[in-house]
Amino acid sequence: MMDNEIVFSVVVLTYNQKDYIKQTIDSIIQQDHGFRYELILADDCSTDGTRDVIGEFHEKYPEIIVPLFNKSNKGVIRNFFDALQTCRGKYIMECGGDDYWLPGKVKTQIDYMEEHPEIGLTCSYAKRYNQGLGRMEKKRFGTPQVSEEELIVENHIAAVTVCYRRSLILRYIDEVRPADRGWLAEDYPMWLWFVQNSRIHFMNKDFAVYRFLDGSISHPNQLSSRLKFEQSIYRVSLYFVRNEEQKAMVIRHYRYLVACLSFYYGDYERFQYVIDHWNRKEVPVVLKMIYCIVKIPGIRYVAWKTARRLIGVI
Repeated sequence: MMDNEIVFSVVVLTYNQKDYIKQTIDSIIQQDHGFRYELILADDCSTDGTRDVIGEFHEKYPEIIVPLFNKSNKGVIRNFFDALQTCRGKYIMECGGDDYWLPGKVKTQIDYMEEHPEIGLTCSYAKRYNQGLGRMEKKRFGTPQVSEEELIVENHIAAVTVCYRRSLILRYIDEVRPADRGWLAEDYPMWLWFVQNSRIHFMNKDFAVYRFLDGSISHPNQLSSRLKFEQSIYRVSLYFVRNEEQKAMVIRHYRYLVACLSFYYGDYERFQYVIDHWNRKEVPVVLKMIYCIVKIPGIRYVAWKTARRLIGVI
């Protein structure tokens, strides 16, 4: 790498995250690595003072901070890809405006990718901070299972932990045109393309903290919104399937998910409708999923018993 080369770019999308954005930026700037980099802060018309915080950091670190203040609201997908197109680094990393990195992320990932040119993307575990409960959860986001067979069914990669090659992401944008497809997730299609066109390496480390917020795009409070998001994910998976076996796996997983979410949100009529159109051999899988998604032990058992009664398994 040349001395004046921008080694990596960090893309941070912000929207009304004044309470969190300082911690986000600090966690990136305080990384110990010695590489030249740029931090792109793409704000989508915040009204709570987020832009003021970004402006203060820009004044302090003008050689690093690149503020992008949208004149009109673009939404997550368009904001992300517009910001991505401005990146100049050999590698690109991401961080949500309410998430933050842990020490050692940058140097560990870039050193590894420099030594392994066949790797297109690296990722790791992310700790989960439950904002509503005000504490870190025991369960982490991420899994070493990042093969195509695993990812085609479900997203196991935390975007806040990734590092990928800009040359590849530019190919992805050119070939897939993701911003024009109406998908509601910017990251999941990328992971599927990467696993099919390069190699993904999982690092058994905690590189970041993902802040869990009820009502976010991926965790909406209403069943209709959640189903809309999951239907978009389902369409993404079908776009990338490469054989009939993968397609069957995707369809089956989506059915399971719709049943579980319907039960979880209390739409028992929809739950029974979905179950009634299944092979009875699939019922135990759904019961296990329901047992797993209800986190409070006492309520979990009651929910499991209720699901069994509705299905008629008692």
